[in-house]
Amino acid sequence: MLSRVLTLGTFDLFHAGHVKFLQTCRELGSVTVAVNTSDYAGAFKPTPICNTAERVAVVQACASVENVVRNKGECGKIIKQWTKGFAGYPKFLVIGEDWMPGHHYLQQLGISADWLAEQDVKLLFIAEQSPLHTSEIKERCQKRQSP
Repeated sequence: MLSRVLTLGTFDLFHAGHVKFLQTCRELGSVTVAVNTSDYAGAFKPTPICNTAERVAVVQACASVENVVRNKGECGKIIKQWTKGFAGYPKFLVIGEDWMPGHHYLQQLGISADWLAEQDVKLLFIAEQSPLHTSEIKERCQKRQSP
């Protein structure tokens, strides 16, 4: 049986960096992605260009992803209620290295390192797989629109 993997993110302007990240997650097991809703994402970064439904559809189409749920800012609740839909907690909670310690990631999720340890959920930070980021795509678009 494959290990269960959970990752969370906004996945705006889906690009090769996202694909590589999700492929790396898939190497660990069966991947569920919690896509941040536009309202939730907008609370801590610029509001996404693509709406929630568009971003969910693109992530669902990715071959590396088995399940997609919407994250309305209830990350901790998603993880804590995992057993209802997925028969046990995820083995891995995977995030990009841009959220390395110091960014209060677990606090934002509403969980603690102790809680993860009690559930035997391992927090993994995945190194950057591609130099391409959504912010770079936005910059490219702005440069093309500039006179």
